[in-house]
Amino acid sequence: MKTKILTCLLSLGLTIALPTASWADSSAKETVTVDIQVPAALRGFVPLHNPVAMPKVRLFTKDGEEVDLNKYHGKVLILNLWASWCMPCIQEIPALAKMQKKLEGSNVMIMGVNLEQTTNQVLKFLEKKKYEGFQTWLDPTVSVPSALPISGIPTNLILNGNGEIIAMVAGYAQWDAPEVAKFLKELEKKYSKPSSSAEKKL
Repeated sequence: MKTKILTCLLSLGLTIALPTASWADSSAKETVTVDIQVPAALRGFVPLHNPVAMPKVRLFTKDGEEVDLNKYHGKVLILNLWASWCMPCIQEIPALAKMQKKLEGSNVMIMGVNLEQTTNQVLKFLEKKKYEGFQTWLDPTVSVPSALPISGIPTNLILNGNGEIIAMVAGYAQWDAPEVAKFLKELEKKYSKPSSSAEKKL
C-alpha cells in the first residue's frame, strides 16, 4: 500500500515535505544545531538529527555506466531528484545548471537524479529542451525512492564527505540565488572532509 501511495504522489508531481521522524533518531535528546545561516531561497531545508548512511542504490550515467557513489567521498554531494513531468523540477533545471557550472573545481557537487523508468524518453526530453550544461544521472529502477522515504519531488539529498545524508531540501528551491552559493561554500568548509566520526551536527 505504501508503494502504491508513493506511486500516486509521484505520478501527480506533488511536492510534500519528507517525514523527518523516519530519517532522524526521534529518541535523540540533543537538539539539532544549525550554525550555518540557511537562506530563504532554500526554505525546504531540513537537517537530520544524525547522519544517515546512504543506502545502496543503482544510478547510471546517460551513457549507461553505473555510478559508484563512493568515488564522491570528500565532497558535499547534493542529489536533486526530478522527473520530466514534474513542473517544479523542470523550473529548477536552468538554475541548477548554472550552479553546477559555478561549483566546478570545488568540493560541492550537485547532480540531478531522474526517477523515470523510460530512459530513452528522458534523454530525448533533455535533448529537445536543450538544457545546456545540466548534469544528471538516471535511476530507471527507481531505487532511491524505494530505499528512502521520499514523499514527493523535487527533493534534494545532501550528503557529507563520508557519503552520509545530513540534510534535505524538499520542494522547489532558487538555486541561482547569490545567498545559496555562499551557503554551499559554508557547507563545503564544514562537511566535505571525510571524518572517522559521524557526530557532527548541521
